[in-house]
Amino acid sequence: MAHPFVSNSNILHRSFARQPDRVVSASGLSLFLESGREILDASAGPAVSCLGFGRPEIAEVVANQMNQLPYLYSGARFTCDVTEELESMLLQGQPGGLSKAIFVNSGSEATDAVIKLATQY
Repeated sequence: MAHPFVSNSNILHRSFARQPDRVVSASGLSLFLESGREILDASAGPAVSCLGFGRPEIAEVVANQMNQLPYLYSGARFTCDVTEELESMLLQGQPGGLSKAIFVNSGSEATDAVIKLATQY
């Protein structure tokens, strides 16, 4: 028989042995649980988790970009200043003359892009 919390959640949690802790807020590197306990977020989740929580300067930059141009696939016909600036910064000092980059969303998308590029060139 499944634990009661399993049937009360639509999320497939990593463990069925214990109920997951419920996070109600976060700040800096800390998560605050429903119980009031503060814990260090060392979950190594998405790459952006290394930036911490509650960073108003990051929220402002992201909001400004979302209002100006929220998304642009730069691997085809178009480009924009922020994409060019970021790619230039990331490619500085790379070995072997690496001078081009393409941003993708996932490993599957990266694999698809590599196959298309290999076929094209």
